[in-house]
Amino acid sequence: MSGGKDKPKPCDTLATSYVKRKPNSNEIITGCTPKIIFKNVYGTTDYKVKKFFEMHNHPLESIEERSYTKKARKMSYSEKEFVVRASKTKIGPIMAHKIRAVLKGGYEYVGAKVTDYKNSRRGVNRILCYNDAQIMINKMNDHRDHYPNYSFEFLRDGDLLAAMFWADEREKAFYAEFGEVISFDATFRTNKFNKLVWNMHIKPDEFEKKWDLIINEFNLEDKRWFSDMFELRDKWIPAYFSDTRMSGWMKTTSRSESMNSFFNTYSQSGNLLLHFMMNYDTTIQKQRNTQQELDHQTKKAKEIYKGSWYCQYEHLATKNEWELYKVEQLNKNSDLKTKFEVEIKLPTNNVKCTCEHFNRFGTLCRHAFNILMKHGIKEIPKQYIENRWRKDVISRHYNFGRHVYNTRDIEINRSVNQAYYNFEACLEYIRKNKEKMDLLVKKTESMLKEYENDPTNELQKNRTDVEDVGKLMGITIPKYININVPNVQSNKGCGKKSRIQSAAKIMYKNSNKKTRRCSGCGERAPHNLQTCPIKLAAEQSSKAT
Repeated sequence: MSGGKDKPKPCDTLATSYVKRKPNSNEIITGCTPKIIFKNVYGTTDYKVKKFFEMHNHPLESIEERSYTKKARKMSYSEKEFVVRASKTKIGPIMAHKIRAVLKGGYEYVGAKVTDYKNSRRGVNRILCYNDAQIMINKMNDHRDHYPNYSFEFLRDGDLLAAMFWADEREKAFYAEFGEVISFDATFRTNKFNKLVWNMHIKPDEFEKKWDLIINEFNLEDKRWFSDMFELRDKWIPAYFSDTRMSGWMKTTSRSESMNSFFNTYSQSGNLLLHFMMNYDTTIQKQRNTQQELDHQTKKAKEIYKGSWYCQYEHLATKNEWELYKVEQLNKNSDLKTKFEVEIKLPTNNVKCTCEHFNRFGTLCRHAFNILMKHGIKEIPKQYIENRWRKDVISRHYNFGRHVYNTRDIEINRSVNQAYYNFEACLEYIRKNKEKMDLLVKKTESMLKEYENDPTNELQKNRTDVEDVGKLMGITIPKYININVPNVQSNKGCGKKSRIQSAAKIMYKNSNKKTRRCSGCGERAPHNLQTCPIKLAAEQSSKAT
């Protein structure tokens, strides 16, 4: 509640033009008249009370109730930044408010309410929505111009963004070493008979064409056995690739789906393109940090030899410097034996096994190891240690080097983090000492007043919402838009429209919804009963008669 008198507001019920109204406030004007007037004492710098009206016409607010005032609910820049940073890990404004309350020690210490957090996120989306695609393109082009060996390309369908491709220096280095075993989410596809076809990097269309040519050439249309074999091709086709490198290749899409699931823990449907890229960067940072931890553990790990692999071998013959052995692999749980033939050539230590384990997976099999140890070879021959299994396959330059061009923001963030660390460290040292805690509070209050009264600080400047959002997101809002957000896409296999669309499309869709039906004329129109032109015309005609 507040003093003063409520100003009269003009209200024209017949006006049809849109009038912007001031948002409702939680303050109620009651006309309360208490006040205090001071008078300067002549010849001194002192003041004395001249008039004092004490009586209020409303109950006074307690200290606890002050947290519900409009001023107390105003979000600080750090709170807005907290909402934006929380969204990078798939934490919405509601959960962000809960986390903020827990960190503060209770909801009473968080002035802003859940609605304020939601409005903050909505306000950011409102400013970004129509600029989303253009902001995204500008940001990626900026990366390409400043980051070394950064690639970015995009396609457009008219004025709509259709597709994007990007890769940084580290991703290219990984592709150069592991590109031939990359998993992709297209291992199986559906053909015209609605059957699953094994892709195996052989195009299904070509495989079907060749199969049809064989059927036509040898008149096998009526052979049931041949048709059954075609239906079971996913069982026998892999046998023809026993000598093909299969490292990382899967017979299902499990590896791709696991990566999709990993990305979904940080991203969600309905995100703006800019929010998606922020979530993507967070996901990649998490993945690379985990990789660095594993590399560190690997460097300190010790190799442990676990003994034999339940194999028996027998020398068969020697031919052209190659010694041939028969190796029997014993099964721990049964009496079954698997037989293989291993050839070894000395002194080059070349070894071959009929199981083709090295050709398929890039590592030697247990059968080859048995024969190598039989000849006193205690180390894996260098020709059988591929770069992909080495600890230094990717340069440390990519693991720990971070190329940045906006050094000013980086330095500011580093200083902010250091300030947080210093303050938290001080609290840890004096948390249980009441006197020192009170002294720290007084010191921080003095610093706060000093910075509040500093005319050069950024909070004193009248920053617009657009400038505020640009600073929060680390972007520049474009003045001109040449590329718009893409159309709605459908989810694979669900039969429903995907929710992955920008807020711009949602807002555009909502803005085109039909208006309410007028109770005067019965038509859907922007007017109501008081402003209905048909009703007004009827009233005027009745007055005229």
